[in-house]
Amino acid sequence: MSSCPQQVHLIVNAAAGAPGVSKRLEAVVLARLRSAGIAVQRHSTQSAGDGARIGRELRSTGQQAGSSSSSDDAGLVAVLLGGDGTTGEVLNGLYDAEGRGLAVRLALIPTGTANALYAGLYPEAAAAAAVAENSEDDAWRLHSLDALLSQSGQLVPLTLSRVRPSHGDAQKTALAHLVVSHALHAAILHDAEALRASHPGVERFKIAARQNSTVWHAGTLTLHGNARVYDPATQAFKALSGEDSTLDGPVIYLTAMSTDRLEPTFVPAPFGSLVGAEPPSPLARPPGDLDVLLIRPLRSPCVQRKLAGRAWHGTAAEDVRAAFAQEVLWPLTGKMYEKGAHVDMRYAESGGEEPGRIGSDGAGPLVFEYYRAQGYDWVAHASADTRSLVCVDGAVSGAERTEVRTLGSAEGSSVHVYR
Repeated sequence: MSSCPQQVHLIVNAAAGAPGVSKRLEAVVLARLRSAGIAVQRHSTQSAGDGARIGRELRSTGQQAGSSSSSDDAGLVAVLLGGDGTTGEVLNGLYDAEGRGLAVRLALIPTGTANALYAGLYPEAAAAAAVAENSEDDAWRLHSLDALLSQSGQLVPLTLSRVRPSHGDAQKTALAHLVVSHALHAAILHDAEALRASHPGVERFKIAARQNSTVWHAGTLTLHGNARVYDPATQAFKALSGEDSTLDGPVIYLTAMSTDRLEPTFVPAPFGSLVGAEPPSPLARPPGDLDVLLIRPLRSPCVQRKLAGRAWHGTAAEDVRAAFAQEVLWPLTGKMYEKGAHVDMRYAESGGEEPGRIGSDGAGPLVFEYYRAQGYDWVAHASADTRSLVCVDGAVSGAERTEVRTLGSAEGSSVHVYR
């Protein structure tokens, strides 16, 4: 339960979403806040990256203003009208690279494309809205604001991760609140952006996916901090030894998430939900952990048989990689839309008649590896036919080495979302 603040900061990204949506919603939000007797200080992003500037400005004066703006010393209370990118920018301004900043409470008004964070908080409402995407009924967007105003809503903690990608001599630091990815996911977002002018709709993501579906990425993944792996046989996470915490590629899918879904019904990490189940599930992700998701093609008995000792990279093995995409990657991705059915998929036994077949009744290796840890290092082994990329909450850059660590909530420094 949370008390109603006396003042909030309304941060608006007018460029997010379809034309007219932001203006229409802002009028509704302002009216409801003022009707509740809450003072509103408005901020508007003017260009890409401007949310971080607003966050820094609020941080520079926030300890004084924040402590007096809420009846229960909640710190800074903000209503964000935008998408996941807006939220990420603002958080990167509100917190420094070590996670030091204000105690922050956020209410989200989603107007972006994927709205992954909001979908994680309100999956049913977001899924229904996605089906009726042209509707002007905005009620589904206002649930987090309702929680702020009702004084009876939950405060859901967000997991912040410090991400340090290195590319050559250059190193930078960013904070992630949703997803850090490499390999296929990062490549799709990178290439889809280049296709935006020629294919402005969602078709560009499908084109980018096809372009990258046969690209495997060499590298080494090292998990840090209480590393565990999900075992479908026991339906539990089991601890990994230090030796088992280092995993060699190649990988085609490597994604670390602090939520369960990236779209309303696309759920790569079904045990990573932001919203606790009732009764509580022993599989639930603790706020200080990340769910690290992995697909390594060389685990396939069929791939091993087809390669027969040949190198997996280069044009000579292109047919093997293409077959893996058709027989494993796309069917497995489809299962991510089936409430997490992909986590139980295994290969058929290597001695069977269909060693490439996958299914929940298989007796071979797991197709999808589901790890949990407090951070990881990914060292990419670049080659002529692959790129070393990292995606941090949708922002893609080159990275030969990436260090990711979750941040604990230092005293006076934590971020929660109204639900």
